[in-house]
Amino acid sequence: LTFRGKRESEEEYLHRIRRELQLPRELIHKHLEQEPVWLAYPYGRWNNLVISMAIEAGYRGAVTVTRGETPFFANPFKVGRNQVMNPVKGHSFEQLVKFFRGEALQ
Repeated sequence: LTFRGKRESEEEYLHRIRRELQLPRELIHKHLEQEPVWLAYPYGRWNNLVISMAIEAGYRGAVTVTRGETPFFANPFKVGRNQVMNPVKGHSFEQLVKFFRGEALQ
């Protein structure tokens, strides 16, 4: 979503972003009767244009693939998440899901 195709006009690029943001919402609503309000950016990539178009499309927030903590005051369209790509066990998993530094999970 963040890059315009080499042969794509500005108008075509904006149309593609709009469609990529709206079509999944329409299909989920149609087939599941649910209103999606959160977006997971494809490959975690976003820019200010994508954020403004996501808001325009009706999303209330979105997740990136930026690791780390997401404080309560963070921009709801820049929420980080930790991906668990391979089987992770024990202490390694605990480190992925810790929300506050220095506080042990109970």
